Amino acid sequence: MGKYIDDIIKGNKNLIIRLSKANLRIGDIFILHAGGKVIGKFKVKNIYTKKLYQITDEEAKRDGYNNKEELSK
Repeated sequence: MGKYIDDIIKGNKNLIIRLSKANLRIGDIFILHAGGKVIGKFKVKNIYTKKLYQITDEEAKRDGYNNKEELSK
């Protein structure tokens, strides 16, 4: 199974950080796949643009990393 499935289902992973511009907009619906299976349909609620140095440890943790240093590697 995928690495984040349990955290996504429990609501612990509710943030996705991308180092490039997303091709999604607020309100878009997307189908999330993990571990070769469809997890469900999700709606984009917010999109924030930040510089890498502005990301907090808490945000990195919400995306499945231990801290922002691990995210930037």
